[in-house]
Amino acid sequence: MNQWHFPVDVIEFIAKKVNANVRQMEGAFIKVNTILQLNNKPISLAIAHSALEERRELPRKEISIKKIIDAVSVEFGVKVSELLGDRRCRSILVPRQVCMYLSRELTGLSFEEIGGQVGNRNHTTVMHACQRVEGMFKDGSHIHLIVTDLIENLTLCEPTT
Repeated sequence: MNQWHFPVDVIEFIAKKVNANVRQMEGAFIKVNTILQLNNKPISLAIAHSALEERRELPRKEISIKKIIDAVSVEFGVKVSELLGDRRCRSILVPRQVCMYLSRELTGLSFEEIGGQVGNRNHTTVMHACQRVEGMFKDGSHIHLIVTDLIENLTLCEPTT
């Protein structure tokens, strides 16, 4: 597990800049830490500010489970019918679990409602899927980056010109 040592002023800046949810805040810390490692520079408020200055809040889109399923299907290269089907091989199971996790995080739907729309699964299956995805985050899996990108793509509207 990574141990970060940020000065208090940097922590406060990131907390004020990114206050939407814990995952986005963690992403901001990861971004600042990565920039510091790549540039081999000491941590400073100026570096944190420049790392996060391009981050701007855009209006949120209306998100449906269908949109989530479509986005996960494209991201993982699996067919929608496979995500909603009964196959349980890892290449389908992980994307299906990500669908359920994102549905729980991005919609106001219950476990039962999500299960009904993701292949008619029961609420315990959805709960287990959410726990598995969160476990993958803690294990340092690349799934965290994929999920973060999916959340960003699903929740942000395109800027209008």
